[in-house]
Amino acid sequence: MNLTKSTPKNWIIHTEEGKNRGRLGKGVTIVCHTVNWMDSKIRAAWKGLESVTLEECQVLEKGKECRSEIYYYISSLKKPKA
Repeated sequence: MNLTKSTPKNWIIHTEEGKNRGRLGKGVTIVCHTVNWMDSKIRAAWKGLESVTLEECQVLEKGKECRSEIYYYISSLKKPKA
C-alpha cells in the first residue's frame, strides 16, 4: 500500500515494523474521521458513526510466503483533539 502520493488531511496514518517469534511484520493503520463521503443511508444505519479504520498487516515467517491480512473497523469514538 503506497499512500505517499496523496494523503487527505482528515486521515491519521500509523506504520509499524518489527520482529517477533522469528517473524518479520509490517503494518499500517489508517483512520478516517470524516465519513460524509459515505452514502447517507449507510451512515444513518450506523447511528453515531465517527470514523472508519483500515488495518493492513504483512507477516513473513521463516521459510514461508508473505501473508497479508486487511481488517476494517467502524467506530463512534470522536477524533482526539490535538
